Amino acid sequence: MHSEIEAQAASRYYGWQWQRFLLFTRQQTVHVSQQWMQAPDNMQNEIIERVNAALAYEKIPKVPDGVIHWRMETLLNRRTRTSYNESGYGRDQEENQTTASS
Repeated sequence: MHSEIEAQAASRYYGWQWQRFLLFTRQQTVHVSQQWMQAPDNMQNEIIERVNAALAYEKIPKVPDGVIHWRMETLLNRRTRTSYNESGYGRDQEENQTTASS
């Protein structure tokens, strides 16, 4: 999966169902301190189970695992990238590249 549109189509969720899925996965990011692909399999499986349990509670069908993997990878990579840039290091590097290309 390469985009949110592809992920939503694969989930077969529309409107409020998709929004709830996005919320439930975002809530799970507090349980992972590293990037998704580096998280142990048992941690990934627990998160997938929690997301699907939250969906089931609201009578939303189970989401395909590939969609959860895409979403968690996207969220955690974004968090890592944001932290990197907030540290100043990434920002300095970007500024140096901009200055060098001017």
